[in-house]
Amino acid sequence: LLLRINTPGGVSTDGHSMYRDLKDFKKKLNIPVFAFVDGLCTSAAFYLTSTCDKVYATNLSLVGNIGAKIENYNAYEGMQKLGITYRSIEAGENKSALHPFLPSKEEDVQAFQVLVEQAYQHLVALVVEGRPQLTKKTVVEGFGANIFTAVEAEHLGLIDGSDASYYGVL
Repeated sequence: LLLRINTPGGVSTDGHSMYRDLKDFKKKLNIPVFAFVDGLCTSAAFYLTSTCDKVYATNLSLVGNIGAKIENYNAYEGMQKLGITYRSIEAGENKSALHPFLPSKEEDVQAFQVLVEQAYQHLVALVVEGRPQLTKKTVVEGFGANIFTAVEAEHLGLIDGSDASYYGVL
């Protein structure tokens, strides 16, 4: 099976769902899975490559961004200045945690930081499992959430080959 990847990724839960399904598919059919990066393979897209036997890319492709985040924009103060109020009718404690129209609470930020850290540690473990020549220390301290050209990514061990073409991988 050859995956053609050109995406910045997305939500880690979506990446994990695709990763899990691909891993099950690979095991059930007992076939190798290869990835060909034709542009961009970052974040949750890179997550998916952790189950691939080989990963190839074009020289100008960008690879990496091994990290996790939850974005939170807060417009509360701006709304206050404009005289705009927000009302939410809800049930369940912390249902509106990090809501952009309510004041931020440090305890909410701390709680979400724990979730992001758990997702990040899971991703790092999968990358190291999928790329046995890498260590957790190298991924966390050496790569961070940086993005690399395919040539750099090959040199670092994130992919198996650069200067590839789709039909060349076939």
